[in-house]
Amino acid sequence: MVFKEMHEPIPFKDILVPYTDSLLNFIAKLDLSESKKSVLFDTFLKELSSDTEIVLQYELDTFRKMGNDSFAVFVIEMQKKLSTLYPVLDKILKDKTVNFCNHLSKIIVRFQKDIKKIITTFELPTKEKNLKIIDIETNLGDGHDGEGTALLILSNGTKLIYKPRDIEIINSYNLFINWVNYKTNIDLKVFKSLNCIEYGWLEFVKHEEVNLEEDLSEYYFKAGALLMITMLLGSTDYHSENIIASGKNPIIIDHETIIQPYWKNRFTPIADNPNEIHRFSVLESSLIFNSKISSHPDCTGYGIQGLVEVSELRKKIINPNTINSKRVTEITSRSLIQKNIPKKNDIYFFVNDYKKHFLKGFYITYDMFLSSKSELTWRYERYFFR
Repeated sequence: MVFKEMHEPIPFKDILVPYTDSLLNFIAKLDLSESKKSVLFDTFLKELSSDTEIVLQYELDTFRKMGNDSFAVFVIEMQKKLSTLYPVLDKILKDKTVNFCNHLSKIIVRFQKDIKKIITTFELPTKEKNLKIIDIETNLGDGHDGEGTALLILSNGTKLIYKPRDIEIINSYNLFINWVNYKTNIDLKVFKSLNCIEYGWLEFVKHEEVNLEEDLSEYYFKAGALLMITMLLGSTDYHSENIIASGKNPIIIDHETIIQPYWKNRFTPIADNPNEIHRFSVLESSLIFNSKISSHPDCTGYGIQGLVEVSELRKKIINPNTINSKRVTEITSRSLIQKNIPKKNDIYFFVNDYKKHFLKGFYITYDMFLSSKSELTWRYERYFFR
C-alpha cells in the first residue's frame, strides 16, 4: 500500500521506502483515516531521510560527477548497493522501522488494556465501547529504547499523552504541589496522570490565553512560586519547551529532572567562580536568565522580553528528488516562544512587567519552606527510610 505524500517533498524518499514495507502494512491496518495514516508514515519517513541525507547527497554528487543525469537510475542503483556500501546505516534504518512498528503496537495494545482506568482517571464522559484512537502524533521527544512520547487524539475529542517510561515521579510531584497549595493557598495547577510502571498516560496541557489583566498577575505570582519550588528540589532543564502557559497557570510538563541530589561536599561557593551556575541557585532550573552567567538565552523557560526569535544556520536539501538535488546552508529565523509565555488578545506578556507579583510568589513560598523545615525533614525521612 502506498500513501499519498501530504506535505513538502521528502528527500530521497524513493530510496528509503523499501525499508518501510513492514511499517506500511502495519499502518494500513490501523483504524485511522487515510490522511492520518499518511501523516504518520510521512513523519517516520522524514526521520529516515534526515538520518541519510548526508550520505545519499554525497553519493548523488559522485554519481553526477561521473556524467550521469538520471535521478531514476540513481535511485535504482542506490537501492541495490546501499546495504553493501553502508552496512551500519542499513542496519540502523531496518532497526528503526522495526522499533517504530513495535512502538505503535505497544501504544495501541496498552490503550486497549488500560481503557477502563483511563476513563476513570481522566474522568472521560464516555463509555468504553465508544472510545478509540483516531490519531497518533509521534516524535515528540523523550526517547527511550526506540520509543518516544506520543500524543493521542481520542474519538470523544480528548487528547492524551503517552510516555514510554515509569511516571511515578509525576504523582509524587503532584502530591508535593498539593502540600504546597495547602500551606500557602497559592493554588498551583497539577495535571492528571496514570502510571503503569513501564509506561504512563498524562492529561494533555493546553496552551491557552488569559482572559483578564489580573490573570497575568496571578500567572507570574505562581511562576515565582514555581521558581522557588524548583530551587528547593534542585530542578534542571526547564527550558521553553517544558513550560506551558495554560491560562493563568504556568505548568511544568516534564519531570525527569524535577529533583536532583545535592552533594554537600561538592558545593563550591559562588565567590570561587562568579561565571558559573552553582547548585542551589535560582538559575539552575533554566526558568530565568542572567546574561553574565547563564548560557543559551533562547532556551529560558520564562522567556526574555524583547528576545522572541533568533537567526540560525540550517542545512537543507534543495531541488529534492531530482538530479539537481543539493545540500545547502541557509539562514532561517526560529521563534523562541513555544507555549511558555502567557498571552492576552494574541499579545505575549513577559515576567519583566510583573516583577512585583513574581517576587511575591517566590518569597511567600520561600518563607513557607523556611518555616516548614521540620515538617519537610520528617516527611523526607518517613518516605525514604520507612
